Parts: sequence; structure tokens; C-alpha cells
Amino acid sequence: MPSSNWYDDAEAYDLAFGFPPGREAAFLLELLHRHDVAPPARLLEPMVGTGRLVLPLVDAGYRVTGFDLAPAMLRLARAHAPGATFFRADAARFACATAFAAAHCLIDSFRYLPTEDDAARFFAAVATALTPGAPFAIGLELHTPGEPTPESWTTTRDGLTAKTTILSHGDAGDGLEWMDAAVEIASDDPAQSRTVKSRMRQRIWTPPAFCAFLDRQDAFDVAGIWRRSQELHDPLDAFPPRGGPITVVLVRN
Repeated sequence: MPSSNWYDDAEAYDLAFGFPPGREAAFLLELLHRHDVAPPARLLEPMVGTGRLVLPLVDAGYRVTGFDLAPAMLRLARAHAPGATFFRADAARFACATAFAAAHCLIDSFRYLPTEDDAARFFAAVATALTPGAPFAIGLELHTPGEPTPESWTTTRDGLTAKTTILSHGDAGDGLEWMDAAVEIASDDPAQSRTVKSRMRQRIWTPPAFCAFLDRQDAFDVAGIWRRSQELHDPLDAFPPRGGPITVVLVRN
């Protein structure tokens, strides 16, 4: 039977997006090293999901705190990384009593904030949580003109195979797009075979719009821009004019 939201079926989401964290973890660890953020410094991961990036940072000696709005995701994150701290919060309205030496929010989670006001509140909350000079790495897909290309991939783990398909459609003119996603899970155990379908709204950020938005965030300066491949030795000179997936590193003033 299909279910209606993959954020309520954290195991299905984790199987679909359970890629090895090596590339992103290596990027973050090198970034932290460059900014003199050494263990056991405190790190913050907003919209942490199932905690895929938390464990390698904990294993490196960092004290990691993550939050998410979905209880099912937090339950699985706690199981994955019992050495970390997790809490439930809305990204546009969160607050932390602890000061953090760095933060990261990768994998396009930022675009789930539907309005620019929500995005600005999120940036302000992150800024409040960070110490001066702290780096903040944020990843997102900038809008690419033309018809969207359907995405599809297959992952396998523990006798389960998941085929994930995503189709996005929207209009840059109204600033929003809808993402229709399906995860078809196959198993020799019929009780574990299922289809999880989700329809989610994301904000469209064109390169000029995101650049202008960052210019208005007085608490941060842009330290560098990378493709999602995230090789620190190969930064971009500017935001790619035709969009695409990027990682931006900001520094708290």
C-alpha cells in the first residue's frame, strides 16, 4: 500500500538517500580545518533528516547537534548517532541556548522554506546560534531554465531495493515548484515491500535572486562557492548563471 509522505516513513527515506557520506563529510572536515574549528567544537546541522552526515563528524570528535521538524526522522537520526544531540524545531523559528563553532545545511533542504521571509528568519536564527567567524555551509539547487529532467536512481541495503523517482514542476515567476517523489521498495518479504509517495513544495532560487538574498544577510559574508562536487581546491568565481547544484560557504560576522 502506498503511503503519502516519506518524512513519515523515515526508513524509506533513509534507504532512498542512504548514499555513503564520504564526499560531503570530507568537504566539511576540510572546511572545519581551514577555519580552525577543531574537535571537540560544537557543530549545528539544521534540517538534519535521518542524520546521514552526523556520524562521521561525531566519529571525528565533534559535538554535533541537529534538529528537524519530522519526528520519524529524528527517531532514526538518534538511532544512527546516539552520541549526538537532537531536538525538534521548525527551521524558520528555531533557537539554541548553545553557541556553535560551525553549521551546515546541505542537500537542498534550505529550499523547503517557502518564502524569502522564512529563509531570512532561518539565516537570522543560524547567525544567532553561531560564534563570530564561524563557517556556515549551505547547499541548494539553483534554478536552471527549461523543462525539468526527471531524476531516478536505485539503492540497495539489507535485502531491500528502492527505486526513487522525482519530477519537479513549477514556474520561476511565482517562486515555487512542486516536487512529486515516489520510492518503490521491493523485498523478498512482502511485509516490507511498499511505495511511498510525497508531494512537496520548494522555493525556486534563481542565481540572481539568491545572490541578492545573500547580499541582504548582514550577519554573513560569502567565503566561497562550489559545485555540489565540493572539491575545496576548485571553487567557482561566481554563481553559475544557468543555475545547478551548488554549495556556498558563509562566515558569521
